[in-house]
Amino acid sequence: MIRFQPLGPRTTFSSVTKMGAEPSRRWTEKIPRPAKAMTTAITPHAPRFMATPSHLDSGRSLTDDLRIDAEPSVSDARSDRGGSMQERVFLTVVRHGETVGESSIRYHGITDVVLSHLGRGQAHEARCVLADQEFDCVIASPLARAWQTATILTPGEAIDLEEDFREVDFGVWEGLTREEIAERDPDLYAEWQRNPQAFSYPGGEARADFRSRIERGLERLLSRQASSILLVAHKGVIRVLVAALTRRDLPAGEPELGEVLRLARMSGGEWRLLAD
Repeated sequence: MIRFQPLGPRTTFSSVTKMGAEPSRRWTEKIPRPAKAMTTAITPHAPRFMATPSHLDSGRSLTDDLRIDAEPSVSDARSDRGGSMQERVFLTVVRHGETVGESSIRYHGITDVVLSHLGRGQAHEARCVLADQEFDCVIASPLARAWQTATILTPGEAIDLEEDFREVDFGVWEGLTREEIAERDPDLYAEWQRNPQAFSYPGGEARADFRSRIERGLERLLSRQASSILLVAHKGVIRVLVAALTRRDLPAGEPELGEVLRLARMSGGEWRLLAD
């Protein structure tokens, strides 16, 4: 039985169960298994469950433009301090699967929609990709579509719920498609197109605040004494996180539902997105 608990001391770690099916993705650089499980501790941060919807996968979505200017704290976390060598860290990031709210076409930000049958299948497919990996800790957004995906990926494991990794709040646009947004609020839609980085979602979250929130969660994540971490989160969250670590933006539309991304902190301190 999965044990959900706030961020705090935890010691339950084990390998991901292999399902027998062949992975749907091949990786040119294989991540080695950690030598042994590690005990981690992190500043307590009680999750707060919220409710509301949103996402756009056709063309450029709202979350596609969530690029990041890294704060000093995150820069410190990924830099080689004083020129010293750092232990390699592997971060595997998985986007949740499809939902009953059609996350493939609708903006489900903080709306707590659950996985659909298709989404559960996507999560099982991702589990096959991860079959040979072991993780020191598993972290997920507190929104159901993320932690449900995490339970499929790592059955029987404790999962830490990190509220700062919930999706952006799209405000009054929650649950709408791109076309519905353009029809409902043509002026605001045009403003978003003109200046996406400075945009604030009507009745929702400012992009700058969203980026700061993700960086805050990333700072806590990197403070763990762990060499292999699994994070299950959302499209917008993953895009900001990857940009913060690698200084590069993912292509528009990525990551797809159920997609697995792997990042590594090299011994010199720099982060790389591993090729598939």
